[in-house]
Amino acid sequence: MKIYRPVLTLLVAAIAVLGCWRSPGQKPRSSTPASNAVANTPKNAHGKFTISKETTYITEPLDKDGYPDYVTALNTKMCTGVSPQKDSISLLWKAIGPRPDGWLVPKEYFRWLEIEAPPEKGEYFVDLKHYLKDQSGVDAEKLATRLELELVECGKRPWKPSEHPQLDAWLKANERPLALVAAAEWGYLSPLVPEVSPRGRASILGTRILLRVFRELAKALAARAMLYTSQGDQAAAWRDLLACHNIGRMVRRGATQIELLNGFAVDKIAAEADLAFLASAKPDAKQLEICLQKFLEGFWWLDGVDPVPNGERFLVLDELFMIDRHGISYLEGLAGADTRGVRASPLQESFLEDVDWDPALRNINRWFDRIDALCSRTRIERVKQTNQIEADLRALKEKVLNEWKQAVIELGDERGRWVGDNLICLMMPGLPTKWMNAADRAQQISNNVLIAFALEWYQREHGHYPKELQDLAPEYLSEVQLDIFSGKPLIYRPNDNGYLLYSVGVDGKDDGGRGPDDMPPGDDLAVRMPVPAKK
Repeated sequence: MKIYRPVLTLLVAAIAVLGCWRSPGQKPRSSTPASNAVANTPKNAHGKFTISKETTYITEPLDKDGYPDYVTALNTKMCTGVSPQKDSISLLWKAIGPRPDGWLVPKEYFRWLEIEAPPEKGEYFVDLKHYLKDQSGVDAEKLATRLELELVECGKRPWKPSEHPQLDAWLKANERPLALVAAAEWGYLSPLVPEVSPRGRASILGTRILLRVFRELAKALAARAMLYTSQGDQAAAWRDLLACHNIGRMVRRGATQIELLNGFAVDKIAAEADLAFLASAKPDAKQLEICLQKFLEGFWWLDGVDPVPNGERFLVLDELFMIDRHGISYLEGLAGADTRGVRASPLQESFLEDVDWDPALRNINRWFDRIDALCSRTRIERVKQTNQIEADLRALKEKVLNEWKQAVIELGDERGRWVGDNLICLMMPGLPTKWMNAADRAQQISNNVLIAFALEWYQREHGHYPKELQDLAPEYLSEVQLDIFSGKPLIYRPNDNGYLLYSVGVDGKDDGGRGPDDMPPGDDLAVRMPVPAKK
């Protein structure tokens, strides 16, 4: 994560030089809790805060030191209802093992999922790079780079074993774990389990999150679906495509933005394979009807933009309490300094003495409330509001920079608010825009694929594609969604052999259906039937 460090570096340096934060005769202010809130001062805390919806956002649980336990709150919410799915979740872990991303998943992770941790040894999924390393006489690094590129392309078009023998051998070596993944239908699968040290647990920001293995599984399933398609096995191809969609759906439901974005990336892998399946397998009308039904049952999300996960709000709030727990040295760590074995002086630590955190907590929540409100708006409204949020964040950054000397000498009661403003500047710039554009792009891709299935169904029954997209409603689709980015109908151009269907994309400009991989490149999100040959 890129963070804005200069202000914190200035702060730490200023505290070290000036030695004291308080103006002569100035006294710290106590928190004044609302009538429905509870004032709280954990043991060994530097400052004070109020437990309330407006400040800490959650009122329970509290950890053993009296701080809000954001990790437990997130995991409890995300894992609610996991029991009925634990058999399917167990299948997945039987496929990927206890070290899916190269590090040992802690047992606490599996306790949240209510399943047994998989044993160290087993017939687990091996990604392409590690598979090649295990092959004697193979220059793994060089070969892996080439084959990983081939793997991506094999997920977009049907292929034969003779064309990519090494990829075929890798898929066969992973046949059992991939079969387990294809059989699993799971929901949430990413509890947060921060590392614990003598200083206490790590923050949410420092928690390891499983991501790479799911992208690798998605690429393997998409490539195998295209292999089955070339062999005429529609049922097996469709099974792998649904499994690929399921992975994207599961990852996207995680507690953090990085999981949301990786879920979108998996959705895109599945969508490209879907289109190749349509073009080459040519399922009949009945099969297409079943495919659409599966999408509408939940393998594809159709209920609007995914919200920013609560984990992002909790992450920033958690960082503030980490500062309160660990003092000014934690600020130095955020500023990029190596704080191992370094202790702040008593004068430096006095900067946080009796600090009032409530203004900072309220401000953090106000910013996230503004982002959450974007979900219920149209794209045009979201862009306008997002631009305003980003402009306000830039203004806040300028204010923080201008206040850094005052923070040490004059701010007094405003110290907590100022530290909170620093965290907002560190962690929130780009969040609204990046989230919104990624979510809208992923949603539009899913809408395009849904329409593509409906177009093929129409073609099977009529012998030609419809003249207008609206001809699909209501028999094939209850309604044809508008282009998210323009608010107008999608551009649709049927021809004798197929069609071109596209959205104008994030930039809102009509590039004639050209996407990032075309020459010249464009920003449109397009479906072409038949699928063009590899360039």
